[in-house]
Amino acid sequence: MLVIAFIVLVIVIVKTMNPKKTMWQKKTNRSSASEPECSHVHISRVYSVFTQMEAQAQEGSFAVFVFSSSDRPAPNDAVNLQFSVENSHAGFDWLLRTPRNIEDRSRFVQLAESMNYTVDQRQNNGVQSLRVEGNNLPQLCVAIMQELYGLNLDDKVYLYTMGFDWQE
Repeated sequence: MLVIAFIVLVIVIVKTMNPKKTMWQKKTNRSSASEPECSHVHISRVYSVFTQMEAQAQEGSFAVFVFSSSDRPAPNDAVNLQFSVENSHAGFDWLLRTPRNIEDRSRFVQLAESMNYTVDQRQNNGVQSLRVEGNNLPQLCVAIMQELYGLNLDDKVYLYTMGFDWQE
């Protein structure tokens, strides 16, 4: 599952670097296909994304939010936040594969722990990540977007989903 998420992140970075070829120009329902479905959503929809993924709860399902902050708008500075289903449990993953996520690791851990979450380090198929499970994970995701990166609820981010049918 983490390997698939890493592939998604590579696709995101490559596609955002070439604006003539964007994956998210047309939304299609490909949740059962081998490629993630892409869309552009308001941060206020994070709760709905998580609820829908958790309700359908297929092993390996994920939703990745990708965005850049105003102080570092370059595509290679994108932040990647992920919800996923692992061992039948929905959780939040901070993947340690992109420069920005690696650089901001301690900021994420500090925020998560200040909200009384336990952060577990994991490695799966060579991909390191930090995982949080528990209650109200959308609140953590939104807090990261707002408090660490200065986004507002009406800001839009890219959303990549796989393994569940995301209905806007």
